[in-house]
Amino acid sequence: PMEVRLFANGLGFKAPGDDLLCGKASRYELVSSDSKLDAASFGEGNPIPVALKPGDPGAAQSIELGGSLQRYLALRAVDDQGNVGPVQVISTSNPLPGSPPGLGQPNLCNDRKPPLSSIRIPIKYSAKKGRLGVSGRTADTGCKTAAEHNALASTISVAKREGKRCRFLGTDNRLSKPRSCSKPIRLRTKGKYSLKRLKLEWSFATKTKLPRGTYLVRAYGADQSGNVEKKTTRRNSKTFSVR
Repeated sequence: PMEVRLFANGLGFKAPGDDLLCGKASRYELVSSDSKLDAASFGEGNPIPVALKPGDPGAAQSIELGGSLQRYLALRAVDDQGNVGPVQVISTSNPLPGSPPGLGQPNLCNDRKPPLSSIRIPIKYSAKKGRLGVSGRTADTGCKTAAEHNALASTISVAKREGKRCRFLGTDNRLSKPRSCSKPIRLRTKGKYSLKRLKLEWSFATKTKLPRGTYLVRAYGADQSGNVEKKTTRRNSKTFSVR
């Protein structure tokens, strides 16, 4: 994405192509974080659901964001083969007034309420088969009458505490090197959102060999307005043991 700018009511930019300026990208990925992100740390951000489809190269596009945003936004495009483009990072501290070009009438809901997640128990782990399964739901009561603002995204982190640091399960299905427990690696869940129930039923499954110990699973939800679930509760965090 080119010429990325943040306005009071959303993000404005020009669409990239698939191969340079030829063809269209397949989708956009948008994450937020209180720490500045780059291509290497993109996966540490909180995914914000984006329904917008990429337009023709150079076309003005916009993503409406009316929530309580974290300090930074990072946007990138993905093609139909899963190749990711360069990451554009922008601060949310000084947005331009008004709406980005082409947004039209902004939504009047003014949703600033973060989603709430819960993890189902028991968390399923088979040491013999090396399989981990986690499921749960994420609910959002903001913007009940605005269907376009009820998309939800959910991620989880799986951490093994070692002293004052944590080792997180990564996308390569291996535990990371010890790092700050405040910098989780977020793993994207799969699920289906129900507008009628205002809930996302999600699940995560992977094959991994985990060493013995106690693990903490934490769920994070984010809505299309940019509100991110930050508070840790007994519902969105659960532990399980590997023996």
